[in-house]
Amino acid sequence: MGTFLNKQKAATVTEIGLLLGLIAILLIASLSSTGTQLNALFGNVTNHLNAPLSEKPVLNISGNSSILLGELSYTKTFSVQNIHSTSELSVTSSDPAVIPASAISFSLSGSPRLIINTGSSQIGTTTLTITAANTSGSISKQFEATLTYPESCLELSTLGNTTTGTYTIDPDKEGPIAPLSVTCDMNYTALGNGYPTSGWTVLSNDHEDLSPDTACETNNCLNLSVQYLSNDGQALINSTINALIANSTDIAQNFHKRCYNSIITKEFNNDTQAFVSISKIGSSTKVPLSTVAHYDGNTPSCNENDNVFRESDYVFRNKTDILPIYRVWGGDSGQTAAQTGTDTPETGQYKIGKLYLR
Repeated sequence: MGTFLNKQKAATVTEIGLLLGLIAILLIASLSSTGTQLNALFGNVTNHLNAPLSEKPVLNISGNSSILLGELSYTKTFSVQNIHSTSELSVTSSDPAVIPASAISFSLSGSPRLIINTGSSQIGTTTLTITAANTSGSISKQFEATLTYPESCLELSTLGNTTTGTYTIDPDKEGPIAPLSVTCDMNYTALGNGYPTSGWTVLSNDHEDLSPDTACETNNCLNLSVQYLSNDGQALINSTINALIANSTDIAQNFHKRCYNSIITKEFNNDTQAFVSISKIGSSTKVPLSTVAHYDGNTPSCNENDNVFRESDYVFRNKTDILPIYRVWGGDSGQTAAQTGTDTPETGQYKIGKLYLR
């Protein structure tokens, strides 16, 4: 009996030892795993504490903006701190029809700049909200951007637009005159060297092709009226043209006559009769073409009765007594072929060039 009890005690001790060993192994494994987790935790905390702290962004934008439709791009400078990439800047537009957000970009090279491409914009006012954001916070500022039409092509030219094309301008801005479509010629060279070439507002008219010949013999018997037109074919009233002139310091226009035994002036007993005269807009005064010096000093060729078709070309610049050409008064084109003794009657045809204003 004693021997049995001794054996039972020994077995129990062995089992207890095995159990304690297993507990120890589990405890060591648990402590090892916990240590790894603690090391990772304290490592993250240490890394976070050692990382440089970002300061909140600072953003300032001053003043509202007036932008001309037709500017290739509009640039507005602003100040920003604690922002290191354009990806940390964003913008929204209260009226995307006026300026869509997609038309706006940023540059941090040199002075921070907001750049608006007006190609997809339209007339109106929108509120632009710029937001600067980093890991420490964000800040937003607003300003109003108003798009208006330029008053002339010269205004576009002075803002860096050098592309000849069709633009809408408004010569009196918020006045009663409606905006109009015109050609802006940024490379007008007809005036020759030494004259400005960019920023010319161009108006068409209804006599840019040779007029039909009209039998009319006496002095100033032909009355040719000129109608100026916008690019979309709208007839322009005098007040619109006068507003365009008021915005200009340069005005130029071509005049052309095709003739056959139809002269510009004629001497009768030492009295010069003008067979071609010009009246400008708003004036009934007939200014004889023979008395108007044109800028290049060329002698017109329509002053011979020699049975030859001739051409006379004039380029007028800043001749405010006749420009813009509104009426052409003609004559000496009434004789028939039989009367001229040739196969061709007297011929007088006229062509009025586009009006250039700068």
